[in-house]
Amino acid sequence: GRYSFMDLLGKGHLGTVFSSRNSLNEDVAIKKIDKEKLKSYRFVRQLDEEVKALRSNKHPNVIQLKETLHGEKFFYLIFEKGATDVHEYSKLKKFSNADLREVMIGLFR
Repeated sequence: GRYSFMDLLGKGHLGTVFSSRNSLNEDVAIKKIDKEKLKSYRFVRQLDEEVKALRSNKHPNVIQLKETLHGEKFFYLIFEKGATDVHEYSKLKKFSNADLREVMIGLFR
């Protein structure tokens, strides 16, 4: 395929995130979402809202959604791959919850 799955980066409510490499040898992150978990309208709406928000986001400090794909059993959200995520970065920099809250609020202004 166009992507090769590499390391597991994390698990969330709707899916699992893997590091990957595309056919151009670029590092990406892929969120793999099991369609079985989307049987509830609430989860379908949540995924739809997430994709709309990601597509409309053009902030230079926020990872961009590159494309969406779907297969028989899974949806895939393909992201550019950052060096780290907010949670890991906060552990490295010893941010308090109040510091993180201010950063997140600033992103949405």
